[in-house]
Amino acid sequence: MTREMDLQTGDTVVGGVERNMTSSKFQNPEWDLNLLPAASRQFLVVTDTHYILPDNAQAAEWSAVAEFPVRTERALRMASSLPRDFAVHLGDISHEYPETGRAEVAHQAALDQFASLGLKFAQAAGNMDIGDKPDPTSPAQWVTAATLASWPVLAIIRRCRHPRNRAQHPDHEWSPAGSC
Repeated sequence: MTREMDLQTGDTVVGGVERNMTSSKFQNPEWDLNLLPAASRQFLVVTDTHYILPDNAQAAEWSAVAEFPVRTERALRMASSLPRDFAVHLGDISHEYPETGRAEVAHQAALDQFASLGLKFAQAAGNMDIGDKPDPTSPAQWVTAATLASWPVLAIIRRCRHPRNRAQHPDHEWSPAGSC
């Protein structure tokens, strides 16, 4: 039998065993990389951190969503302790999808959390960041031109990589040819 986590103390129950997420083991993990061959570059890849604002409605409904903050903090602390030359976040930075009207606030809060841990990511957009494919089981609505346009990385790629867009939208600001 498990009990739900207590966000006040940072303790949680995993598989029936209580774990203290605030212990030094989780705050400053030590990585033994001695068995790995020397690398000329080290990449950090993180995905699905699902930052939620404190009053997220889904967190009140599903205890697993309420656990996101503690799990994410632990994973990000561990990730931040790894040596890296480059870091990328593969999407679902926030769990506050566009239709909530809170996506921008949550996205910025997630970026602030990353920065507080010394993490700076190149970012890809996930379905919770910009909308989803038609899927009745997803809380995020369908991706739209507006949500795509709001994602800076996608706007840069669209303007740089698709010359047909230049002809279709001559009123847009375009990157100089060959600069991307």
